[in-house]
Amino acid sequence: MKTDKFSLAGKLLFLSLLVLRLSAIEVNIKEGLPFVDVDINGEAVRIERIQDTSNKLKNSYTKTSRPAPPFSIQPFQPIKGIGTVTELDVIDFISKELSENRGLLVDARMPKWHQVGTIPGAINIPLFLYEEHALIGKTYKQEGKEKAIDIAIDIVEKGLKRILNEAKKLDRDKLIVVFCARGGMRSQTMAVILRLLGFNVKRLIGGFKAYKHAVKD
Repeated sequence: MKTDKFSLAGKLLFLSLLVLRLSAIEVNIKEGLPFVDVDINGEAVRIERIQDTSNKLKNSYTKTSRPAPPFSIQPFQPIKGIGTVTELDVIDFISKELSENRGLLVDARMPKWHQVGTIPGAINIPLFLYEEHALIGKTYKQEGKEKAIDIAIDIVEKGLKRILNEAKKLDRDKLIVVFCARGGMRSQTMAVILRLLGFNVKRLIGGFKAYKHAVKD
């Protein structure tokens, strides 16, 4: 009788370990966190890593080299009063603050890029529209950095009313995380504008590119 009990317990333990092994995934977000399930505006979203360890990205974010200028490497510049987060922090932010309606994600990229793909739950407040972004890039190539900066300042000045109108719709009691394509000038500028308006703001280091490399579509 005693032997039967141990035999049954051994079988149950074996089956439990087998099920656990079969249900486990190889590529976790971090140790002990295989994926995150969240509800975004009534839609179930699962955030997880790509499980194919031989997978290689095939979109525009796989590029390692672009003409520099204008795509020069920029040193990270902390801004007083504006914190920073990593892609792992953003996943945690989505599962907690965003899903519990205590936070906001702001995508500062152009509407076209936002529509192609963004971080789940993000709203789009572009610093530049498509034509404006194209003009800045063209000016940079043809007339240099200083002239392009002048053009960018003029565009932001003219577009500030549009940005402020969008900012008025935001809840001041919520933490805001801002991101752009690579965590550069656009998210910095948008974060500064929102901070000056009295919002609690943080920036995503590495931008959407960093998030894109960390998770599955």
